[in-house]
Amino acid sequence: MPFHNLNDDEMSSVSNSDLDISFSIPVHENYFMNLAKFSDSKNLNILHLNVNSIEHKLINFDEILTANLFDFVAFSESKLDCSTSNKFGAGYGYQVLRRDRNSHGGGLLLFVSKDLKINYNHNSPDFELIHLQILTAETLINIIYTYITPYKTENEAFFTNLEDYLFLLDPDLQLLVIGDLNEDLLSLRGADLVKFINENELLNCIDKPTRFNKISMVNNDKASNSLLDVCLHKSLDNHGISIYSDVHGCPFSDHQFVYIALNVDGQQHENEAIYGRNLCPKNVESITSELKQVNFNEAFKYYETYRQWGWVKNKILSVIDKIAPIKCLKVKNRNK
Repeated sequence: MPFHNLNDDEMSSVSNSDLDISFSIPVHENYFMNLAKFSDSKNLNILHLNVNSIEHKLINFDEILTANLFDFVAFSESKLDCSTSNKFGAGYGYQVLRRDRNSHGGGLLLFVSKDLKINYNHNSPDFELIHLQILTAETLINIIYTYITPYKTENEAFFTNLEDYLFLLDPDLQLLVIGDLNEDLLSLRGADLVKFINENELLNCIDKPTRFNKISMVNNDKASNSLLDVCLHKSLDNHGISIYSDVHGCPFSDHQFVYIALNVDGQQHENEAIYGRNLCPKNVESITSELKQVNFNEAFKYYETYRQWGWVKNKILSVIDKIAPIKCLKVKNRNK
């Protein structure tokens, strides 16, 4: 499991009560099948995860997006930068929105179904935030996707900026604020977020821990849980929209998957798009033959493991894309 030991800054924020927790960190081997159960074509389906570096989780990234189960797939701490191609994530049937910081931390990566119309989108220059306005079959919805670092010294400026931004939005439109705000709502360390929620008359529909962390102690390991990832809204029930949310364990991050469903349909289309490759025996044989000609030792010109893997992955995908490119197939809409 990819849990890490806390550094000195993180240890200073851990309370004694965290170290007394007796539960063990759960293992979730069949995460993909459980995510598939969440997806319902009658709803607007949103999936969020603090992924802690996309480039380290490319196989899982590909699996989730290829399935095309969700209308929105949102990753925080993507850790991409300007060296990452603008075409990164293309070809899955989604519109791609990014707000990069650097390869060492932060960053937002958002995939929006091509079946949804984005009326407006904006990347804040002041803090990590992507704002998009979605036109569904029934209404307009403002969706804010954001992230704040775990360092408390930055909280005041973040919540001031976020509050100022929300103030500029049309109060008559539905609003969702989704992301990892690094404020634990299960402890007193979430006081700043609680204050922000109350002062802005928001509700949080996530009520379960969203992060499990293993802390290495002198004699043994302890585990702590926290609720850092939220979905804030302004009484959607008053707009006739019901919201459902849940969390599910992720085997490649210490954060949980956060699933959110709204009972509103997206823009109706006559056909639904499914993307796939033609991996017939002939194409597989051609792919295998061409990969045998690649000198994979060239990957060792990079020192970092994740860059070596990135080079190998790109070589393999370039061969596969050449012989069996992803194509769009039209099938009957699931809602009919």
